[in-house]
This record gives sequence, C-alpha cells and structure tokens, in this order.
Amino acid sequence: MTELLLKLGELKLSISLVIRDIEPPGGAYLEWLNCQVKVEFRSFSGLFPWSVMPEELGFLADSLSSLYDQFPNRGKFDFICAEPNVSLSFEIGTRGQVEVHFEFRDELFNPVIMQGSFEMDQQSLPECALRIRQFVQASVISAA
Repeated sequence: MTELLLKLGELKLSISLVIRDIEPPGGAYLEWLNCQVKVEFRSFSGLFPWSVMPEELGFLADSLSSLYDQFPNRGKFDFICAEPNVSLSFEIGTRGQVEVHFEFRDELFNPVIMQGSFEMDQQSLPECALRIRQFVQASVISAA
C-alpha cells in the first residue's frame, strides 16, 4: 500500500492510498486518489476517507516549496480541494515561523470537524513537498 507520512509541527498526517480511480473521458475530474487519512494533533486523533486529485497534491507540494523559496518574504496560501475534507492554510509569520490552520471533515454532510492551528519551523517545508511528490508518483505507478 502506498503511504504518505507528513509531520507538520504538532500535526501528523498518515495518508494511505486505498485505490486510484480513473473516470471515463469527458468529465471535469478524471483522476482521483481515494485515501484513508489518520490525523493526530496533540491528544486528539481521527480517521477519515479523502478523495483528492493528483494535481491538487501537486499544487500543495508546489505551494509549500514556493513558500519556502520566498522566505524571508511573508507569503501565504490556502489549500482547499474539490472534495473539501481537508483544508490547510500556511502563512509566514512576523518571526519567520509558519502559521498553520487546519480543518478536517470525516464526511461532507453532517461532518465531525477537527480544526486547530499551530506554528512550525519553515525548514521542514521542502521535505514535506518532496514527500508529497513521491506519494503522488508512487500512487500513479503502483495503480497503473
């Protein structure tokens, strides 16, 4: 099974690929990675399904790299997918730290919501971006 482990400050995400789904041509969204996500934050944890497109994960990786490359300039980006189970916001703070806000939903209708915020060191952004790119590449190869 293809897995992505991300440690973003106090937030730990374990994302496991369940199946890669390719829809017939002509639709708006053709390729999905259907995943199971385990999230841990301080003393809280949860597990939920997440369908995400490889391009969305590519955007996340590119945005993390760009935020790091722009440092010490204060940059910001929001990551919200077509399937809004995962919402992340990253911003370089006044002291050079990365301020992260997150929200996770276990389902789209009547969800249980886990949300929070924390600060992390910007030095870990390139490693996170690399791991995301490797996960996408492995997901596409292993499911081919």
